[in-house]
Amino acid sequence: MMMLSKMENYLISVTEFRNKLSSIISSLTTPKIIMKNDKPTIVIMPFEIYKKMEETLEEQNDYILAQIADGRVNDPEVEYLSHDTFWSDLED
Repeated sequence: MMMLSKMENYLISVTEFRNKLSSIISSLTTPKIIMKNDKPTIVIMPFEIYKKMEETLEEQNDYILAQIADGRVNDPEVEYLSHDTFWSDLED
C-alpha cells in the first residue's frame, strides 16, 4: 500500500498527457504513470532512471541465478555425473 501512495504523485490521465505531452517530456525528472479508465497503462521515465533500473535488475538476476545454482550443487538428493560418465552413458 505504501508503494501506491507514493506513486499517486506520479499519476496522470491519458487526456492530460496528450494535452501536455511536450511540457511533460521536457520536464521529466521522475517516472510518470499514465492512467486510462483509472488503470495504469504506461510508465514513462527519464532514460537515466531506466538504465539504472536495468543495471540493477541484471545484477539481481545474476545473484539469483548464482543462488539457484548453489542450491542445486548443495542438494544431497541430486546426483551429478562426470563429463566422461555422461558421454559414455550416451554412447551405450
